Formats: sequence, structure tokens, C-alpha cells
Amino acid sequence: MKMKRVKCKSGITGTQCRLQDNYDSFEDWEHYATLYNLHLRLDFHTIKGAWDANPIIQYSVNPSDYCRVFIPPIKLSVKRKVYLIKMARAASHQASIEKAEYGQDMLSLKGAKEFVEKYLKENEFPRA
Repeated sequence: MKMKRVKCKSGITGTQCRLQDNYDSFEDWEHYATLYNLHLRLDFHTIKGAWDANPIIQYSVNPSDYCRVFIPPIKLSVKRKVYLIKMARAASHQASIEKAEYGQDMLSLKGAKEFVEKYLKENEFPRA
């Protein structure tokens, strides 16, 4: 379980982790969520929806600190965006060549999408 110490809204030192890391099982989460309406504090309509989304949560001994943590999206430089677009186009072109050569039932953009996802996963960027 990856739990991080953080300063909560109330000023008390609390914990930050993924929802599923904080509870032993779905049944435990369901029990507490039903009892205290925790899924509503996390902006989810259903208990199962919150469990499946597995958001990052923050909490302390103060019940008002129980909340969902939103992480801002990754900001890429213009140079990095241009590079990714060029590489995606190249991967897309390669995928369309493979489709023509092998008659595979694949979209030409599938290769580009996979390339970009793989590139972003392998090259973690600092969050802004």
C-alpha cells in the first residue's frame, strides 16, 4: 500500500492513497460508504462507481478532510508536442502500410495511438 503523508484542508497531517489501497475489500468499502456516504464525498453517485474508478483520496482524523484528490494533467512543451505528433504520424503511416501488406483488420490510427500511449508511459514527465 502506497500511502503518503499530506497536510489536509483542516491543517491536520493526514494520509493520501488510492481508494482500494485504503480498504481490504469491496465489502469493507461498501460497509463504510453506506454508513457514512463516503462515495458522495468523493463526487460519485454509486458505491461501485467509486470503487471501480479507484480515485486518490485524502483523509485525516477530521471527517471533513475525507475527499478526492484531483491531479492536473501533464503539460508538455510545444517542442515535445510537435515531436509526438510527428512520431504518431510515422507510426500511423507504418500501421497503414502493414494493413495494406498483411490485410490486417486494423485502423491506420491504431498504431499512432499505441505509440503515443507507449511513449508517454515509458517517458514520465514531471507534473506542472
